[in-house]
Amino acid sequence: MSVFQPFSEAKPSAKDLRQSRELEQCLKDYGLYESDAEATLREEVLGTLGDLMTTWIKNVARLRGYEEGIAETRIYTFGSYRLGVHGPGADIDTLCVGPNMASRDEDFFGDAPHTFQSLLSERREVEELQAVPEAFVPVIKMKFRGISIDLLFAQLSVPAIPENFDIAANSTLRGVDDKTVRSLNGCRVTDTILRKVSNKAAFRTALRAVKLWAERRGVYSNVVGFLGGVNWAILIASVCRAYPNASASTILSRFFKMYSLWKWPTPVLIADITTDPLGRPVWDANNVSDASHLMPIITPAYPAMNSSYNVSEATLEILQEEWKRADQLCDKILAPGGPVDWSLLLEPYPFFTAFKNYIQVEVKADTEEAFRAWEGWCHSRFRQLINYLQAEVKVRPWPKTVHMSATSCLYFCGFKKKQKPIYNAYQKAQAAEVNLNYAVSMFRNKVNEWSSRRDGMDIAVTHVKQTALPPAVFPDGQNPTTEVLLTKSGSGVTKRPAEAEAVADGQSTKRQRSDGSSTPAAVPAAAVGNSSGSLEQQPHSATATSETKPSIVAASGNQSANVQPATTLGAAAPVQATNAMAADAAAAQAAYDAPPAQSAATAAAVTTAAEPVLHVTNLKTNGAQGLEALSQSATTADTLGEEHARVEEGMHAAGDVGEWAALDGRAAGSAAAATARDGIPAGDPRPKKQLLRVRLNPSAQG
Repeated sequence: MSVFQPFSEAKPSAKDLRQSRELEQCLKDYGLYESDAEATLREEVLGTLGDLMTTWIKNVARLRGYEEGIAETRIYTFGSYRLGVHGPGADIDTLCVGPNMASRDEDFFGDAPHTFQSLLSERREVEELQAVPEAFVPVIKMKFRGISIDLLFAQLSVPAIPENFDIAANSTLRGVDDKTVRSLNGCRVTDTILRKVSNKAAFRTALRAVKLWAERRGVYSNVVGFLGGVNWAILIASVCRAYPNASASTILSRFFKMYSLWKWPTPVLIADITTDPLGRPVWDANNVSDASHLMPIITPAYPAMNSSYNVSEATLEILQEEWKRADQLCDKILAPGGPVDWSLLLEPYPFFTAFKNYIQVEVKADTEEAFRAWEGWCHSRFRQLINYLQAEVKVRPWPKTVHMSATSCLYFCGFKKKQKPIYNAYQKAQAAEVNLNYAVSMFRNKVNEWSSRRDGMDIAVTHVKQTALPPAVFPDGQNPTTEVLLTKSGSGVTKRPAEAEAVADGQSTKRQRSDGSSTPAAVPAAAVGNSSGSLEQQPHSATATSETKPSIVAASGNQSANVQPATTLGAAAPVQATNAMAADAAAAQAAYDAPPAQSAATAAAVTTAAEPVLHVTNLKTNGAQGLEALSQSATTADTLGEEHARVEEGMHAAGDVGEWAALDGRAAGSAAAATARDGIPAGDPRPKKQLLRVRLNPSAQG
């Protein structure tokens, strides 16, 4: 496997250069370039940080019995700052390289007086100090004089750092542990990218544009399964190598064209993958594990790794859709004769109005320090929720955290039902129900596995309708979606902001339907987790309209939550309710228009629960009369004989709900079950119709 040769070495035209200048001006208008004052402050902060490291390593040398003369550290930068594409307020990825006399666990991290972490904690100019030694790449996060710093540490295997030390040499990795390799590779990869690009000015402008585009379209985050800074840099560098002399506007246009057509999982490479006598594993398409990666973007420095292993099926599909959209816009923007308007490309994705249903994850703690640690852990596990959800629904995570206070924040992902082929009414009924209980429970369990979790650190996962999203997620604090609410006041119909219908204390605000019945305006949390890790389900209400809404089951990870007992209609009831629709469209619509009639036992059970999972087939009349009205339009049914269909669980002792639950097809006897599924009695010579009704009286004649 090798890197492809350049596609074109053509020089840019005057038009290309003009379009590139317009692109750069557009980026300046968006405020992507820092001021001279901020640039100077960054240099001063790095200088002070280097002095602190020198003081620290000499203290360690005295403590360990080494000569202070050989105690030396080196400080390097990598990421966007090293590439020259950082903007105002961006953090600086920094690496401290030290000799083997200084241990990462005992001397760099920790609360002991001699550690570098303790030294930083004593500095007045250091704020929001957070050490994460157990991370995949151990890091200290902080703000130093207002500049965000992510500081890594690499412990070399030599007693002193040589004067001719070259961090790019493979020999640097000899005898070090995996965490040091990962820490060193940030610098090694960044430097290799810069060496592989000939036109660095065009590379930087195009990369700035792509990063801004990705941020505004909500696809910039390696943590939640999209792409991070190093991924975008490698992708742009690959286009720069394909068009080594192209201008920034051409690089940007070709970027979207190339990756909208890219056949994944073909890997993206800007350097050949090489092996080394050190024997460290490198990415290999012939390896079973590596071959399973969906979107391999390979780092150019040894040892080669897939930098995009977090990408999932859901996020890959979203990236491909966004690349195709951007490619079409670039063709329009750069079309001959038209004005060049790069802002069309940079329009933000309307995430909080793009879906009807959202999963909201609330993270909170009792102190600011505990919240920073807890939020970092929860955020690093957020992509696992996406991986669980994508098996059930089409999901799109939002990578931006919504901070509600100094000790709480929200994550969101929008979702909708997958479009699956439906061949019969039974499959239609199954497609109408979406149960996310398993996905949420697995995510909650993963989060709660954190060994440093303590009381006061809580996480709650809830299903939220678009109309009930918190105002804080909108730029002006107002939900743009409005709904017409019927009021009992003399003013008649009034319009209110959608968030006025938000759920309060687990109760949903009701709004009037055109037929006079009430429907829930929002859906509260469906379940809470108890101390044993099991779930107490509190199902939501989903109005039975002509388009059946999914029933959602979510969970909360608050171990101290007050678990209220809930009685559901049975997991099968929603499916049977939808399956009960007759082939005749008019009768089916009539069945959905009226509220369901319930026996006393059923009504009591429904009252106990927070809200029913789904309004089962609504009949204009009750009991046998309603069923008979429906049966008049269904001509396919015949008696099921002695083996009348019944449900093993979820069936109430009395009432219409229990009778209609029989349409699950889990009948007593395989013949009856097959009959209920197929919609035609065994041996019936008549043509197959769409649905099968089950009569209350099994001895009744068709």
